[in-house]
Amino acid sequence: MKFAADRTVGRLAQWLRLMGYDTVNSGSLSPESAIPFANENRILLTRDTRLSQKLKSLKIICLISNDPKDQVREVVKALRLQPDEKYFFTRCKLCNTILTRVTLEEIVNQIPDHVSKKYNRFSKCHTCKKVYWQGTHYERIQKTLHTLVDKERR
Repeated sequence: MKFAADRTVGRLAQWLRLMGYDTVNSGSLSPESAIPFANENRILLTRDTRLSQKLKSLKIICLISNDPKDQVREVVKALRLQPDEKYFFTRCKLCNTILTRVTLEEIVNQIPDHVSKKYNRFSKCHTCKKVYWQGTHYERIQKTLHTLVDKERR
């Protein structure tokens, strides 16, 4: 499943990417600018009720909540998504590129010294060059993702 998130739900896009969903930022959507995303079979995500009325013929979800975590719940529920944990953390949360596993030697100059001593699994985005590892933030995000998804499966 692929998504295009407009500027009103930018943080939602990051959460969907963390779950492994192909989610692009579409900026400000208009009826004309939405067509290319629809042609890519992307579901449009917005909080703009006027825009959602104009684009009724396209796949669009008009979200109610302003909170990104609640927005995740809305999308999961509306589409009856069954997020698969094996896809969690496989995309860059910033630019949507699929991450590549890298060795410490490949990225040692791009991370803090304490990270290289403590962790041994790394991924890198070859588009924006961001390096990821499974630090405390990883555990916190993973717990949040499970909470968001599990609440909607009940």
